[in-house]
Amino acid sequence: MRSQRYRCFDTDIFKAFVPKEITYNWAITQVLTTSEQLEAGIRYFDYRTMPLRPNREDLYNAHSLYGPSTEYEMMQIWNFIR
Repeated sequence: MRSQRYRCFDTDIFKAFVPKEITYNWAITQVLTTSEQLEAGIRYFDYRTMPLRPNREDLYNAHSLYGPSTEYEMMQIWNFIR
């Protein structure tokens, strides 16, 4: 089952030419959460952070699809370190 937390880039061109079903397979690189990856021993993350919409301050991790907020991911790392 595909996660509902990922959203395609919000542009008409992107929506017209690259359906979410195709993009999802290219964009998903991990099925584990950040906390689960840290518990498994990973120590490097490749986050690509960008705003959900232009001129917004809230940031999300994205790689063709938007994932969880950057704030949420950083809190998972902070909680692991503590």
